[in-house]
Amino acid sequence: MAELPDLANYLPDPMGDKDKRLPDRHFFFQVLYYLYPEKTEDLVSKAIEQRKPQEQVKLQEAQYEIDIDDEWMDNLLRYDFESSKSLVCAD
Repeated sequence: MAELPDLANYLPDPMGDKDKRLPDRHFFFQVLYYLYPEKTEDLVSKAIEQRKPQEQVKLQEAQYEIDIDDEWMDNLLRYDFESSKSLVCAD
């Protein structure tokens, strides 16, 4: 709040309220954007960037990054594997 001094004037005091609720997210961002449009856009763009999924590596491609004997890799790839977690999530 030290960087955004005017923001506290528009928000309820969570320490002064008996239920200690924070403001609604939509209301908070409307006030924030009205007072500090550039900082808000920067904050939102950074959040979007952090939420982007990281590149996922396929098992067949990743096998060459693991130091494992060819015999072991052949034995592992011989069998189809289905995670028990996928069965639980599918229901």
